[in-house]
Order: sequence, then C-alpha cells, then structure tokens
Amino acid sequence: PIDWHHLEKHIQECKDGTDESIIEFLQARAKYPCEDKSQLRLFINERRRKHLSVDIWDLIETLAESDYFSVPSDLPQRLCELCFQSYIFDDFFIYACDQAHKTCYNCYSEHVKNQMKSNQILTCPQCQFHLEDTDIQNLRLSQRDIEIFSNYQNQKICEYHTHKMLVEEEEQQRQETERLLTLSDSPKCSSHLMDTDLNQLQGLNNDEIEKLKNYQHGKLFQLDRNTIRENNSPNLWQNAACAMIPTTTNHPILPSYWKLNQPNQSKFPLDPKSYESEYNFVLKKFNETMVNSYTKIINIDRIQNRRWFKQYQAHAEDFTSKLNKDTEKWLFHGCSPTAADNIIKECFNRSHAGANGVAYGCGAYFASQALYSHKFALPDANGHRRMFLARVLTGKIAVGANGMKIPPAGFDSTSDASQQSIIVVYHDAQAYGEYLITYM
Repeated sequence: PIDWHHLEKHIQECKDGTDESIIEFLQARAKYPCEDKSQLRLFINERRRKHLSVDIWDLIETLAESDYFSVPSDLPQRLCELCFQSYIFDDFFIYACDQAHKTCYNCYSEHVKNQMKSNQILTCPQCQFHLEDTDIQNLRLSQRDIEIFSNYQNQKICEYHTHKMLVEEEEQQRQETERLLTLSDSPKCSSHLMDTDLNQLQGLNNDEIEKLKNYQHGKLFQLDRNTIRENNSPNLWQNAACAMIPTTTNHPILPSYWKLNQPNQSKFPLDPKSYESEYNFVLKKFNETMVNSYTKIINIDRIQNRRWFKQYQAHAEDFTSKLNKDTEKWLFHGCSPTAADNIIKECFNRSHAGANGVAYGCGAYFASQALYSHKFALPDANGHRRMFLARVLTGKIAVGANGMKIPPAGFDSTSDASQQSIIVVYHDAQAYGEYLITYM
C-alpha cells in the first residue's frame, strides 16, 4: 500500500537508530492520537530488542490494538476534511495512500457509492490512489454490500490496466512505424532484418510475412534516400554502411532494399502497392516535368546489376574522398529499346557517344528534366518508350565543348554553360541507371 522505496527508507533508518522519520510516519497513520514522541521512541526500541528489526505495518497494527499507551475514555475529536463534521478518532478511516489521508466513515461510504454510480474506479477522496481490497473490507456496510463493492473494484481495476496496456501498445506501435526491423534492440547489434530472416518467422501466415517484408523494404528505402543521400559528410560511404546489407551476407556493399533471392535477375519490377515508397519516389521525379506529356506508366523496374553498382560505388567513394562532399544527382537518360537492354547489361557505354550529338563532349548524356530526355526515348512497335532515372556522380563540372573527349584537367564532367541542366560524364561507371521507366 506504500511505495517500496519509502518503506525501505524507514526500515533502514530504524536499523540505523535514527527514528525521527519512522516516528513521524507512525504519527500520521496511527489510529489513535499519539503526540508524545518519546513514548513512541521507547515503544520502537522495545520492539527492536524483541524482534531485532522493525516491521512498520506491524507497529501500526500493534498501536491500534494494544493498550501500550493509555487511551483516554473521552477521546479528542477531529474535523473531517470533506463534510467538516467533528468525529472521534474511532470514526475516521485512514487510507493506504502515500499521504495517509483521513476521512470519516460516512464520507468514505458516500464517496465510493457515488463513484460506483458514476462508473468510476474507486479511489481515495483526496487523491488518485486506487482503493485496495483491504480498504474496501473496512467499509462500515453489510457484508453483502462490501462484496458488491469489492467485485466492482476488481472489475474496474482490470479494465483500467487493460486500457492502459492497449494505450501503451498503441503508442509503441506508433513509434515502431518510425523504426527499422532489426535483429536486436541492443545498440551493439543493429543489423537490419532481410527477407531471408523474415521468412523464418514462426506463427505468421504468408500474407503477414509479406506485409512485414513490404514494411521493411519501405523503411530501408527511406533510410537510403533520406539519410544517406542528404548527408554531405566526407564519410558518406562509411555512414552508408547502415543501409547496406549486413556483412554476414555475400553482398556487403549492395543496397539493403534490393531483392537478391534470384541471382541472375538484373531487372526487378516494382509493384506500386508492395513497393509504394520506392515506386512513388521514381514517379514523382518523372512527373515533375512529364505531366500531360505521356499517357500512362507501363512499369517501373529497378536495375540490380551487381558488378555495375560495385564499380559505381568505387567511383563514389573516390569522389567523396577527393572532393570532401557528395556530388551524386538523380538525372534522366532517354534511349531506344535496344540501347536500354544494352545499358542494363553493360552500363552507359561511351563507345556509343555521338549517336544524338556531342555538343558538350563525347560522353554519356543526362538531363535534370525528364521532358528533355523524352525526345531521345524512341518508341518501340507498341509505342512504349524507355527512360532511365540514374544516379550520376557529377563531381566538379566544367562547361563542355563540341567533340571534347575528356573533361578539362581538374574537372570530372561537363555541362551546358551555367544552367547545368545537361550533364556529360566520361567514365562508364560514373553513373548508375537504377530505374528504368517504361511508358507511352
């Protein structure tokens, strides 16, 4: 009925011989008034000699039942703080709350009756302490009424804790929506769960496991986009390790949101429902300049060329180390159906440079606006066009010139004067075509 920390404190003080606190504690909870501290101190010492230690609640009960102190026949009266009527001490009930509130038994009975009528949990009239069974048993009512109150309180206590548990669970679930699923909550082990891990979950059906996979995929994708790519730290690729597949796999440097269960699958179709975050990321960039310029999206594929991505990552690490900042941009590249197939297999091959002009240099061309690349996305027999959304390492950019074979010394790419809406790169792995958009 009292906070354990308080009880331990009083017991410890009693053992140490400093009885002032425990005397005050007893005075506040004793049934009959006991103003003489010296009498209480003698009483405690006598109990200590007999029992070696002191049980504080045993002391209170002994004081209430024994004639250790001479109790006058004409007991003094006390004013009830609720009804402001005077009653002898026998007509007061002391609640088990920390403040040891006291009211007359009449107010006590009326209070619990009103709370029961209002369908409230039974509490101390002066604080939020929940009445316990021992409190209810002391009501000066019939045994039948006491049982009714006791059963009612047990039910309300159960409802209270059930509601509290549901609220805490809901809050935890809300917080979990901001977290990745990991192997452990320990900060020493924060490896992200992958599809192979989630497949081994017991007690879940296939639909539930699939929902977990989609949830985890969305979080991994957001982590890579929102955390890593917005981080301009020189340790970009070291920081990116948190969004790469754990080193316990065979692919420690590939994006964690890739699906690698089929080793030879270099083109992975994105379902707009299952991969909503990733699909919408690509679609939003495409629609920034392409709204009303196409009929519909046929599909969006994620390109999972492992060799190409590893080469690109090596370039990215070198650029970050050299320039002390991240210069990666998302740019578009429109092409013919045949060129799209070749790019998926063999990167952006500079040997094909010049097919659509070399006004800013003999390299692979990218545009910041999808609408510009649209005119190079030649349709196939079905009217389907293809455009890549690519990661491009621009590095230091110089103004390009017709027929330029390599960028000027000290620069990494060239562009169209000051607008830089067109970027030309001169290394095959300086860009990675991560998404292929097929549309008409």
